[in-house]
Amino acid sequence: MDEAGNTGENLLDATQPVYALAAIRADTQTHAAITAALARTQMPELKFHRLRNSSAGRRIILELLGEVEPRPDTAAVMVVHKPWMLAAKLVDEVIEPRMLAKGVQMAWYKTGSARRMAHAVFALAPGALGEVYSELQATFVALLRDYSEARAEAFLKALRRAKIVCVNEEMHALLSVMIDTPAEVREEFATRRDALDPSLTALFGQAGHWSSFLAEPFEVVHDESNTVRRWARQLEEMILARGMTGEPPRPETLVAGEIVIPLPTMLQSITFATSEHDERVQLADVLAGCSAHLFAARTGAKPSDRFARDLERAGVGGLSFSVVGPESDEVDAVSAVG
Repeated sequence: MDEAGNTGENLLDATQPVYALAAIRADTQTHAAITAALARTQMPELKFHRLRNSSAGRRIILELLGEVEPRPDTAAVMVVHKPWMLAAKLVDEVIEPRMLAKGVQMAWYKTGSARRMAHAVFALAPGALGEVYSELQATFVALLRDYSEARAEAFLKALRRAKIVCVNEEMHALLSVMIDTPAEVREEFATRRDALDPSLTALFGQAGHWSSFLAEPFEVVHDESNTVRRWARQLEEMILARGMTGEPPRPETLVAGEIVIPLPTMLQSITFATSEHDERVQLADVLAGCSAHLFAARTGAKPSDRFARDLERAGVGGLSFSVVGPESDEVDAVSAVG
């Protein structure tokens, strides 16, 4: 596995609006194709961000994809539209505590209400709040990345301003159910870590996807990542605890109403490698970069270009088993407001 567009918890980075985590299963033919591509580049390793900057590099990427022929049974990508994820996090982190307090949290998730609220915030907030939405986003990100009383007050001040300037009734209703006291904010965020980092969501999603697809134990080799390394131990402890029951692992799925989540029950271990020493990680890097580039063009997060269209024709879009992002009508609506 390797990722593209990693800005950690900074979901406001406009230069990299899409995150992608790609996983590949390599065989002898794959290694031969990577070796051939390396020979054409005269680079020490394949790196998407370097190859995409020249016509020769983009041609090498497309040739590599043609030779490897990644398919859903050999490759999978999870993509995250960061602006949409940030809107969804406002719902999941700031509205969810109120749902829990009312005793309706599970019904809220099961019926799809939480998901619909996330879509509504993404589509409505820019037009309903104007520049105050940018302030609300910025103070929210700062609060979750590094909690302090001052950051909590800055967020609550932005939330109060948002309620005052909001010109949309539906958006105002959403703002009205967000936690809005220092005590609530402190309880939710004072001890949180990596709450906004999409790499954790993507890793869990990938491990669940392959657990369901392979239905047998597997190991992950991941590009070096401090965040993933911190959380890999927790996943491995979960695996160890399940193994102590004496029952063999099996694919499992969490179902809660509209929510269907394959669990990472078949994952055995996560090890780390630098891409320069592992050709499989280099291919995952290229595939992640291709997917992020294509998805940014698809959603309007970045302008579409010929390379994105070439990647579409190469089948890259069909490898995304999970998308955290807007629906097409939301993209059109936000683009019109912009």
